[in-house]
Amino acid sequence: MFAVDFSGTAAPAKGMGVFCSLPPDTAHLFKIVLLMGTAPSAVAAQTVPTVAAVYNSYKIAPGWMQKMLSPYTLPASAGPSQGLAGAAETQMYLRAMANQQQVIDHGFRCADAGILGNGSNWETPRECGG
Repeated sequence: MFAVDFSGTAAPAKGMGVFCSLPPDTAHLFKIVLLMGTAPSAVAAQTVPTVAAVYNSYKIAPGWMQKMLSPYTLPASAGPSQGLAGAAETQMYLRAMANQQQVIDHGFRCADAGILGNGSNWETPRECGG
C-alpha cells in the first residue's frame, strides 16, 4: 500500500493505492496488480472515504484469481534435453508475449468499462467482474 503526493505539476494531486508484483515465471515474465486513486490536492482529503469504499468493494471475477496466479508459460520439460533451444524457445517467448498482451488489453478494456460505463447501462461487463 502506498500514498503519493504529485507536486510540481500544473495540477497538484494526492493519491493512494495498492501495488503487488508476482514472481516471474519460466519465461521471466511477471505480473503486476495496481489499484490507485488520485484527486486534486485541494479536495483529496474529502475523497479518501470514497476511494476507500471503491477499494473495499473491489471484487475479482470468478476464475481470474487463478489466471492471475498461474504462470504465462509452462515450466521447461524435464526430458533428455534440458530446456528449450533455438526456434522452439523463440516460439515459447513469442506465445508468452502474445498471451501477456491479451491480458493487458483485457485489463484496459475492463478499466475503460469501469470508468466509462458499458453502453447504455452503467454496469461493468461480466467478464470484468460486473
